[in-house]
Amino acid sequence: MKVGDLIRYWSIDGGPVLGLVTKPPFFNESYEKDAVSVYWFDDGSYTDEVVDTILSDDYEDSGIEVYSESR
Repeated sequence: MKVGDLIRYWSIDGGPVLGLVTKPPFFNESYEKDAVSVYWFDDGSYTDEVVDTILSDDYEDSGIEVYSESR
């Protein structure tokens, strides 16, 4: 995961929401795991998302994935 990667999340209402990774992976003490900071285009908010969840093959459970990798 790197800055500029595009993230897609499926919201509760079933629509896709896109976000942009704005910080490289860092250790998030609240999650006790590596996370990245994501800017969400739908509402202009920033959240920290766990890297393992984004990269998980179990997309059905997480609802979040890398949509497009930056160069």
